[in-house]
Amino acid sequence: LPGQVRKLLEPGDVMATECAMAYDCAEDTARALGHIQWRDYRDLSPFEIPMTLDLIIYGERRIVVVDYKGFEEVTTAAENAQLATGALAVARASGRDEIVVAIVYLGASWKPADVATLTVFDLDIHAARLRAMMTSSDKSLRTGPWCKYCHAFTTRDGLIQCPEQRKLAESAGGGEIALRVEAMIPF
Repeated sequence: LPGQVRKLLEPGDVMATECAMAYDCAEDTARALGHIQWRDYRDLSPFEIPMTLDLIIYGERRIVVVDYKGFEEVTTAAENAQLATGALAVARASGRDEIVVAIVYLGASWKPADVATLTVFDLDIHAARLRAMMTSSDKSLRTGPWCKYCHAFTTRDGLIQCPEQRKLAESAGGGEIALRVEAMIPF
């Protein structure tokens, strides 16, 4: 284990690596996807966001979601959308209302882990952001530096290669998702 991770451990902690999960924006629930290879996410509902978490540390008093990075600086742990989505999935699947998140730079072992605690309020705000994103009428998915290692993006022009993401973009653009969300709102 990297030294930065060892410093996060407490006696009795249990660790799980490469944890595939899916967060459902419509239901505000999450589920473990079991062992998958090459981030080959299958059988997702239109509202599920799949992810693979680098490391989850389960402790008696807390759960820590760790994301490994190389050298390149990323958004702080407290404001990192990727980590917030992972923390939200873990929180919903475990029934916890607070998750500790950490960014560990493997290529810069001299740097301490960037650690933050996401509270129930932080998680609920992020869930609302994800819901808004999923129900947006904007049908374009935008690439960015966060897509660098994703197998779904294989062209230099950023075209969506992943059939699931393309289907989701078309559903969002056609208004299908917005109609389904509207139907779930009680009057």
